[in-house]
Amino acid sequence: MLNRQGKKQRRFFRRPSGRTIFILIVILFPLAIIASYIDFPASIAFVRHYFTPPNHFTYHGHTAYVSGVVWSPDGKRIASASGDGTVQVWDALNGSHVLTYRGHSSDALSVGWSPDGKYLASGGLD
Repeated sequence: MLNRQGKKQRRFFRRPSGRTIFILIVILFPLAIIASYIDFPASIAFVRHYFTPPNHFTYHGHTAYVSGVVWSPDGKRIASASGDGTVQVWDALNGSHVLTYRGHSSDALSVGWSPDGKYLASGGLD
């Protein structure tokens, strides 16, 4: 991650194994960073919180790449879209899985919350 002047780099995501990972999505939130990366055989959404222990959660559940990740407007939930055709919702405060939407007949590519956080919309290849 670079600062505005492009002079400082800070690494937030490291693999202890030393293997190369491919970061697909990085989203900044006031108190956390969320990233989606490919770690075969499945994709993972990873959240690192700055101030609240534990300071990171790894969200497992998708069986294909994670193509879209978004915070809810209140910051309490995270939704992820995947090439497995599902949209999953996670509790951002404790890392638990909340629910899975299975409405796509092909890859789910994007996901978004309504401004009031009551609705979730997703788009895909279908």
